[in-house]
Amino acid sequence: MLWNSSSNIFNMLELLFDCENDTNVHQNGPRDFSKIVSPPRPRPGHSLCGVQNQGSTCYLSSLIQTLLFTPELRDSLFDLDDKDMGLMKNNSNNKERKIPIQLRKLFAEMLMSDQESVSTTDLTDSFGWNQSEEREQHDVQELNRILFSAIEESLAGTKDHELIRKLYHGNLVNRITCLSCGFVSERKEDFLDLPVIVAGNTDLINGLVNSYVAMETMDGHNQYWCDCCNKLVNADKDAKLTSLPPILTFSLLRFNFDYQQMERFKEIGKFAFPVSLDMSNFCYQNTCTSTEQLEYELFSVIIHRGSCHGGHYYAYIKDIDHLGKWTPPEEEPIQIMMDPETGQVDTIEYDNPIELLQAVLSQGDPDGMAVDKLCGLLVKQTGVSWNKRFKKQYGSIHKFLAKYDDKFRFDSKENWVKLKQYSDSGCSSITKDRGDTNCHSQSSTMAVNESQSQTDRDSGDWCSGKVNAIAIGQSEQVSSRHQSSAQWFEFNDSNVRSIHESQIEKMFSGKESAYMLFYRQKSLTRPLEAKGDPSYNVPPALAEVMGKLNKELQKQRELYEEQLNSITIQLHLGTNYQYSEGALKPRPESVYFLELTIDRRKTLEDLRIIVLEVAGEFVMVPMVLHMSKEFPAGLHLYHMIPEDNTMTIKDAGIVNGSILFLWNGQRIDNETIPIGADKEPILLSLTINDRTIYWAFSKDTTLGELKVMISDIFNIDVQLHKFFRHGEKESTSFDLCNDSSSLPELALKNGDGILIQQRQELKGDCNTSGSLKETMVVSVEDRTNQIQQQLMEVEIQADKDMLVEELKKMGLEKGYNDAASECRLCLNNGNILHDDLTLKNAGIMPHSAIIIQKGVAPVGKQIVISYSLLDKDLKESTEKQEVVLDQTETIQSCLECMVKQTGLKGSRYYLKSSTWCGEPGSDLTEVDKTLADCQIKHQDFLFLVEGSITPKGFIKFNLWMDSSQLEGKSGVISWITSSIQGLWNGKSTQGQENDVNLTKIGDIEISKMATTDELKQMIISSHQVTELLVPSFKHIRLRCLEKGCLTFAVKGNKPVQQTKLLTATDIFIQILPEEDSLNADHIILNVQLRQVRSKSYQPPVEVLWEAGHRAALSSLRSVITDHMTIPVDRLIMAKHFPDKFDWLVLRDAKKSNAKSNNGKKSKGSVVANLRQAPYSIKDGDTLGVKDSADDVDNQDNFMTSQDKAGLQQELDNKKAKRDKHCSDKKKDKRKEVGLKIIVDNFP
Repeated sequence: MLWNSSSNIFNMLELLFDCENDTNVHQNGPRDFSKIVSPPRPRPGHSLCGVQNQGSTCYLSSLIQTLLFTPELRDSLFDLDDKDMGLMKNNSNNKERKIPIQLRKLFAEMLMSDQESVSTTDLTDSFGWNQSEEREQHDVQELNRILFSAIEESLAGTKDHELIRKLYHGNLVNRITCLSCGFVSERKEDFLDLPVIVAGNTDLINGLVNSYVAMETMDGHNQYWCDCCNKLVNADKDAKLTSLPPILTFSLLRFNFDYQQMERFKEIGKFAFPVSLDMSNFCYQNTCTSTEQLEYELFSVIIHRGSCHGGHYYAYIKDIDHLGKWTPPEEEPIQIMMDPETGQVDTIEYDNPIELLQAVLSQGDPDGMAVDKLCGLLVKQTGVSWNKRFKKQYGSIHKFLAKYDDKFRFDSKENWVKLKQYSDSGCSSITKDRGDTNCHSQSSTMAVNESQSQTDRDSGDWCSGKVNAIAIGQSEQVSSRHQSSAQWFEFNDSNVRSIHESQIEKMFSGKESAYMLFYRQKSLTRPLEAKGDPSYNVPPALAEVMGKLNKELQKQRELYEEQLNSITIQLHLGTNYQYSEGALKPRPESVYFLELTIDRRKTLEDLRIIVLEVAGEFVMVPMVLHMSKEFPAGLHLYHMIPEDNTMTIKDAGIVNGSILFLWNGQRIDNETIPIGADKEPILLSLTINDRTIYWAFSKDTTLGELKVMISDIFNIDVQLHKFFRHGEKESTSFDLCNDSSSLPELALKNGDGILIQQRQELKGDCNTSGSLKETMVVSVEDRTNQIQQQLMEVEIQADKDMLVEELKKMGLEKGYNDAASECRLCLNNGNILHDDLTLKNAGIMPHSAIIIQKGVAPVGKQIVISYSLLDKDLKESTEKQEVVLDQTETIQSCLECMVKQTGLKGSRYYLKSSTWCGEPGSDLTEVDKTLADCQIKHQDFLFLVEGSITPKGFIKFNLWMDSSQLEGKSGVISWITSSIQGLWNGKSTQGQENDVNLTKIGDIEISKMATTDELKQMIISSHQVTELLVPSFKHIRLRCLEKGCLTFAVKGNKPVQQTKLLTATDIFIQILPEEDSLNADHIILNVQLRQVRSKSYQPPVEVLWEAGHRAALSSLRSVITDHMTIPVDRLIMAKHFPDKFDWLVLRDAKKSNAKSNNGKKSKGSVVANLRQAPYSIKDGDTLGVKDSADDVDNQDNFMTSQDKAGLQQELDNKKAKRDKHCSDKKKDKRKEVGLKIIVDNFP
């Protein structure tokens, strides 16, 4: 390799430049272990096995675990005859019954193989499933029925064909009793599981009572045809259980259908279930077996988390045979796999959250990670979330990270956490939060693992002893209480953990709730030899297969450990290196390094023996090995490999990709070789008289030493030359720098350049600061001539200190354009440049594209502001324009300038800012502030709006009146004789013409502190109302106008800010023949008399009701009776809800039997407050009234044809929306596929 060539130098720069700031001496960085296939992880400390999820098979995993921990089913499968299963080699007549064969093989593997989790691939293959079916989500209740049916079909023709029936099937009888003749019709049914309705039931007992105890009366349209009576009769219907199986299964019907929304939903209400269940109350006439066999205990709960469209299944299961080693969840250590860099394949246990979080963070990015990502990694590596494992004891993870700020650097705003300090050998303690300060260190855990399990694993007989002998990495201190009774575990796919029985209560309700319940008869007993022995009753043939499997797993782990510890290093030969140009470089055309592959667990003595064997004649005496690293300049040496031959390669710091330099430790070509981090070479380019060479200098070289060394290289006098830092933009002299500064202090790094010039050549070429004047080429395009089709583009040699105005003139001259006035420069991205800026300060770089355009060029503090005119409806009515103003100008002066430039007249204009997307933003109200104070910057966009801005502390209203009053301006007689009944709600659902013709008469501004009387006075003083000759402000009533409807009225005299009136509220002015006396107790209603025959209404009448605080119905009846002359006892009233096209009849609540405070039952009706729900009567509401004598048959019917049409239209709109919603959901949802298991035909 020829290092003298500049091309080779640039190749090295390209290859190695990214590592110039890396202080790690290992050239290739961390090793990629992704290509090494890792063996299955061994079982954790609880000694139970999980089930791998094949994509979406969590429903299968939870059911398989439940079946495995059903001892009666497990033993029955293991007792199946091999001959019947078709496993005998000499029996060719029987076909293999794949499903039961694969199921019991899977059970044996889950019991005896030394794996954290097992695969169900062989089982699903026996189902006839392919990959697409394994990735479809299915219902576990459906799988339970189909799987048992498949097992029954697979066992057809064998002596065990009733295996499932004996364990899981029961019987019930459906009875219908005729209430006329007493005839009883019975129909018997077989059941595999009992479905229980969740909706409407609070617990399992309540659900069973409603299903198997309560009678259902069949009457009305649901009458029963009695063959004895030969007619439809009333009858009682019920269902009773006649026999119960040893294993009783309940399917909770949590998925329901909403006929309004036309979609499925999940019932998440509370549904409790007991641990012990007595079924004697639900059996028919004691037809079931003895009382002992009617008592059940819960042993499995399958839980569903999610919605009816998808989710996840897992199970809580009771370990009846004590196959697992239960540890209290709060004491259970958390295990994670060791980093492959350690070369070990076992797990590390942590019972301390500090150590656990440190371990997870240390495996991630050194710059930290988001807390959400940390929580995800925690679940992925440990199988348990922070909230489930630590929250109860230590609080939320955010509080925990903030509390231990000596260990973690936590940013609560960014939700980011970074590891502050971490030591693998340390053991943290949390003395305040935990009662003890002990924790399992990594080394002690590994020792326990080796001492307890290595012998069994080597022999392949992993499960030969009891569960106590197979525990991995667990403490032996388990209380006798935990050992004497069966305990509960959570099985979540591959992850298994201990739980308390009380955890089951949390699954009563919510999106994460119980879905299937499995009960087992208490009378069922287990033999003592089955306790704690996973190999109990396993067929010898299967046990032998599992023994071979464990031996194979052990071999795989040993091979994997060898692959993890196998590293590749480079051995660079010192005899084929030379020291030139400041660094070690290979001699041309020589083999300068060899690659070695070695186990890092070996000693340095083994390494030296291998070096002697492969290097041979290249070995120098004495033989010295140095750690080294390649730099752009060449190879650099660091520390020497220790002479202690007993030290392992790993302990010596040699890792994959390390570079070892083989030499005698003294000289290369009689040159002393610099060694150490402070001597690292920095490659610089040296330029003098258009000649450039590359040379390496030690990092600790000072500026004075550098000048001398450069002078020696070029054989020049250092006093007669000047040295510059040569950069892309400019060259800066080193004259002002201290000669004792080192290269890093001078910010010199690999690839930087040094320019050397003689001092006499610098005359006239340097500015006052000692920097060289540097020219550059820019491209200037003239766009000032819009008629010219071909745009003129020229290249200009410009100085960076040149002003923008000078560059503009040069561009216009070269483009033969004399129109220098009203022109300016802008960059290609649209940024307009100030004329008085230098090219450097304006951000113009070499070969920048500059545009000359028409427009005023800003100078100094001037800014260019674009704007457009908005009309009253905030729509743009003019093209965009611009003004150039000083930033010290006020908002008012900017407004005046824009109004003048646009040619507008008048002063009713104001400015609005623009949002990031170019839409009108907030009003610029502080007109006396400067543009700078209001954050108006160069090239911002504003809107010029027609109208006046509302001052601060004021409120603005829009005023409306009835046009008929405005037309009759003949005097006081016009409003005295006009009927107040012409002023009603403009939105009628009864088909009546709107008697109010709304006309906007203007707007009004008033202080928020002014009273409503002052507001009325200002209104009658306005020129529009003055002509109506209103006697005083007390003769007008103000009503709020919403969507064309008159709503609440302004009552009393109070500050405007205490009313419901807001800015831009529409106010309707109602002129009264007498003074307005409204107070807070009054409600203004529109009352309409119903015409029964035409099903329509007379024109409305305004009724003023003094409701008082109670707003009783009796009070309203008396007021309506006075206006409508209908007797109180025959008056029926209903409130109209126009948005719902519905009427609600007003009536007091029904009689109540509830006891009062004195213990006596209250009598009569409950007095309803009409201000409250469901009536919520308020100003502007419409009431329909009628005489009950006129409509005897339909007293509660107030609907009109318009209401029916509107209601039908609303239903049509809802249906269209629902159809669109369902259509969109079908696009988003995964298509539901029916679950099936293919079974061969057996005789």
